[in-house]
Amino acid sequence: MINQKLALSMLMNNQTIYYKLLKRFYEKYKDHPEILRNLFKTNDASFYRIVHDIKGISLNLGATKLFELSDLINSLYIQEEKIEEMILDNFIKEFNVVNKEIYKILKESQNEI
Repeated sequence: MINQKLALSMLMNNQTIYYKLLKRFYEKYKDHPEILRNLFKTNDASFYRIVHDIKGISLNLGATKLFELSDLINSLYIQEEKIEEMILDNFIKEFNVVNKEIYKILKESQNEI
């Protein structure tokens, strides 16, 4: 779920920047949910780099739950603790929700994807 009011408040209500961030995130990560699942299963280190990148931008987009889940995965990785499959499933599920919501927001705002 995306909290647009939170995101816009962090961006000083600059909708132009907000829509650019949404569009950039969507274009870059729209196909990543399954890619991330495969990287995780093969224990590929790039999984953690991508999750870290998503953590960095998700809060600016207002995707607070995605931020929290990426932060959890990042913290577990840093502490060298096991990341349970359920955490990954929740992350992927929220990632898909956010991507769908971004698509909808951009379509409604007349910002082409």
